[in-house]
Amino acid sequence: MSEKSQLCILHLADAAECLEEQAVGGGGSSKRLTDALAVLETIDRQRTNGQDSLLGRVLEEQIIQRELLELELQRIDELIEKLSAAARDG
Repeated sequence: MSEKSQLCILHLADAAECLEEQAVGGGGSSKRLTDALAVLETIDRQRTNGQDSLLGRVLEEQIIQRELLELELQRIDELIEKLSAAARDG
């Protein structure tokens, strides 16, 4: 596993744990993130076993980009909620 892949998988694992803790009623985000992590781990195992460093690279990048975008959107939603609450409170 390359250092970059390992780092990305570790960050996704941390994010999955965070989402699982915050999930209400089994939220879809934590399930999606857990599934994405499983796909990345499978790709990494296949890449290691097959000695093909490019195997699944595009899919891996798409998963990582999608999850990073989702995390950024969640941060924006939280900021909007805080600003709305501040505006309501005066």
